[in-house]
Amino acid sequence: MKKLKIDSIFNNKKYLRIFSLLLAIIAWFFVIFVVSPEKTKTISGLSVRLSSNYITAEKLELQAIEGLDQKIDVVIVGNRSVVDTVTQSDIAVYASLDDVTERGTYTLTLRGENTTNKNFNIISLSPTNIDVKFDRVVSKTLTVDVDISGLEIEKGFVAENYTVSPSEIVVTGPEKEIESIEKCSVKIETDSKVNSTVSFKNQKIRIFDSNGYEIDSRYVIIDKSDANEVVPVLNIKSLPVEIRFTNVPSYFSLDSLSYSLSNEEILIAGPSSIVDNYNSIQLGEISLASLKPTDTYSFDVNLPAGFVNMENVETVTVTFDMDSYTSKEISVTDFRVTDIPENYNISVITKSINGIKVYGPREVVNLLSAQDVIAEVKIRGNNIVVGQCRIPVSLYIPLNQSIWTYGDYSVIIEVKEQE
Repeated sequence: MKKLKIDSIFNNKKYLRIFSLLLAIIAWFFVIFVVSPEKTKTISGLSVRLSSNYITAEKLELQAIEGLDQKIDVVIVGNRSVVDTVTQSDIAVYASLDDVTERGTYTLTLRGENTTNKNFNIISLSPTNIDVKFDRVVSKTLTVDVDISGLEIEKGFVAENYTVSPSEIVVTGPEKEIESIEKCSVKIETDSKVNSTVSFKNQKIRIFDSNGYEIDSRYVIIDKSDANEVVPVLNIKSLPVEIRFTNVPSYFSLDSLSYSLSNEEILIAGPSSIVDNYNSIQLGEISLASLKPTDTYSFDVNLPAGFVNMENVETVTVTFDMDSYTSKEISVTDFRVTDIPENYNISVITKSINGIKVYGPREVVNLLSAQDVIAEVKIRGNNIVVGQCRIPVSLYIPLNQSIWTYGDYSVIIEVKEQE
């Protein structure tokens, strides 16, 4: 019966396949572990490291700029059970730096090293050497300029000083290439004419050599690659300058003053929303009581916030026409007391004010007499006490609108309460 069963097994194709597979597996294990236990294997894509003997290069402050990004294939051999476990982390590939003495490109010999206690050998590397460029790596700080040549400004407007952020960048790279960099800038352009402040965001910062050619090097690193800019576009306008006269008597006509300004107008620029609200620039004040035609008056030009002085006019000088004016000293005896409070009697103790200086057109001043001048003693508004006190007076020449008095004058009055 048993013989019949064995025969039936060998005659059965299904059992024959299983038996053949078992024999093949046994034969494979025999070859692997008895006949040929060693195996070779290629570990691909290893990075190159610089050898520890880097003293000379370090002293020269040299760094590898190009070439170390190449990947190396390493062939190893060893016991099959060991080799099958070897990975990239078990092997290091070093480049010899013995010949590196200055900046330049060198062909470096490679060697592989087993960095673990696994029992395998390195039999070859591919490639066996690489070309590496060495240079000193330096940095340089550059001010960011803005090229506004592509900005088309509407007539009657002007582009003022821009602001850019960042205002500076740092470029780092091979010394030779960094030395060739002269400047950096951002170029801005518009599709249409502009008449107001414009802003630009994320504009590319470009670097240039001394000849104006753009530098595009993969070895140069820019710490900030983009910039934002604001370019004020201002409205240009010519505004007249004006002087304000104070302490002007009601009778006096300012039109009678003959004077000239060193600058009748000032060319300014500013935002349209502000400029349109101004028809003139006020320079300052001159008190008529302290005005001497022989003097020259200078005023600093102080523009409103946001204005730009396009012609850098810093001062304006006021000069009076000396040929038209003269002066004269007279005395006043005509005192007129006004605004007397109730229940008080006021009398002027001063009999006359002498040496009053008057200015005006020559033909008018020469005919002036003391009778033409009135001294107004205005009581209300002054602190008075019973008894005698000194208070200022206002001098008037009501019959002539072109003469004024120079200086400050006062009189002594006596104050009595009414009984």
